[in-house]
Formats: sequence, structure tokens, C-alpha cells
Amino acid sequence: MKRHVLLLALACIPMMPSVCPGDGAPAKAPEPQSPTHARNDYALEEDDDSLYDLLIAKRLSVGASYSRASMKTTHVPYDPSKEANFLGNINRLEESDMNGIGVVVRYELFPYIGFQFSNDLHAELGMWNKENESRDADFVLDGYTYELLLMVPIDAIRLTPYIGLGYTDLSCSIEYNNWWHYGWSSPSDYDTYGNGTHEPRNSVSRWIVVEEPSSTFTFSAGVSLKLFRYAQLDFFYRTIAADDVQIEFRRGIRDTTGHMLYGYVPLECSTFGGALRVVF
Repeated sequence: MKRHVLLLALACIPMMPSVCPGDGAPAKAPEPQSPTHARNDYALEEDDDSLYDLLIAKRLSVGASYSRASMKTTHVPYDPSKEANFLGNINRLEESDMNGIGVVVRYELFPYIGFQFSNDLHAELGMWNKENESRDADFVLDGYTYELLLMVPIDAIRLTPYIGLGYTDLSCSIEYNNWWHYGWSSPSDYDTYGNGTHEPRNSVSRWIVVEEPSSTFTFSAGVSLKLFRYAQLDFFYRTIAADDVQIEFRRGIRDTTGHMLYGYVPLECSTFGGALRVVF
């Protein structure tokens, strides 16, 4: 009787798994990844996208810009005493190449306020000498424009009229004609007797020194047309209220400066043109 009771007790004892290394113990299940950690990774990706959408998308645009410049003053009555001319016998500035091509960058801080940079201002003016009716040199004007834009978007017709207030940083240079720079009296004399030489006649050369122009106030008005999500077309008119830039005529033997004469070039001008921008 006791023996049957002992066997029944042993049968009722639950089977315990072996914990010995060699007994094929079941592998420990990996702990589940912390849900908090998973959420942080996802939130980081969301933050990257949100940062782009918040600061770049539909705000930043870059493109190409074209403008044609027009000078306000290109002629003054000839003064034989040379005092009222632009410089010496030069009393006329001929607009030759007035086309500028550059880049435009716009950033719209708010729907109604933005900033814009462009560098499409370019003008080349032939400096005509009344005494011999010849072109002595070319005066070259370039500029970089920085503007605050005030915009009024009209979504129904995809147009955004705007005005711009800012300043233009100007740069000026002189490109000489060889006959004048090397001291010949006329282009025909240079062609006949100079034989294309790049040496000053009688060692005397002529040149013009241009003072550094100052930055100047700029006003613009235009309209932007939304072609589709990633492209906009601009049309604009801009005025540049620049002061006259001082120039100085010099003539001398090699590096020795002799005769000097002072004059000016009026820089006030306007431009009109267009731009095509890619919107991020």
C-alpha cells in the first residue's frame, strides 16, 4: 500500500526543466526593444523633414536673371573750356553693351516679406571725344543688388506683385582703345603708323583712374508668376539712384605721371528685365 502511494506522489511532481549547460536549456528570449527608443528614432527623422519644410521648402528659390540698363544722363553740351564736359573733350557716353546676365536668390521669410540678391546689372559706355569724334575708351559698370521685398500674393491668379527696397554695390572699370592709350592722335594714325604696336608713342601713354563708387539706394517693382510648384517667372523694373563717380585723366612717360585732369561719369540708371527661379 505504501509503495503505491509513493509512486502516485512521484507522478504528481511537475517536471522541472534542466538548468545544466549541457542539457539543451531553452535560449533566453531577447528583450523587446524599448518602445521609447523606437519612437525617438522616428521622431528624429520627422524632425529632419520638418526642418526642411519649415525653413527651405517653398521659401528658398534660385535662378537666372537678365536685365537691360539705361543711363539717365549720357550727354552734356560741349564746353570748349572742358570744364563742363565729362572729362576733357569727352561730352558723350554711348550706350553700347547694356545687357546683364546673372543669378538671383530669393528667400521668403513670410508670405509677405522676403529678401533677394541679384547681380544682373551691367553697362558699357563708349567715351566719345568731341575734338576728333573718336571713342577713347569704354567705361564699364557692374553691380550687386540686395533688397527687402514686400509681396502681396494673389493665389487665385498665381501672381505676386512686389516692391523692393535696398542698395546696390557698384564697381567701375575702364577698357582703353589702344590708339588712345598709347598716345596716338586718332585711330587712323595708329593703324597707319603704329602698325598695331603695344608700345607708347614717344614713350608717353594715357590712362584714366576711377574712384571707388559708393553703395547706392535701389528701388524696384515687379510681379512673380507661379508657373507650377517648382518654377516662378519674374518681371521687374529697378531704379539705381547712384551718385556721380569721379575720374582722373593722367598722361606721362612710363610710370611718371605728368598732366592730370579731373572729371566725372554719371551713374544714375534704371534696369528692366526678367528672371526664372527654381523653388525648393
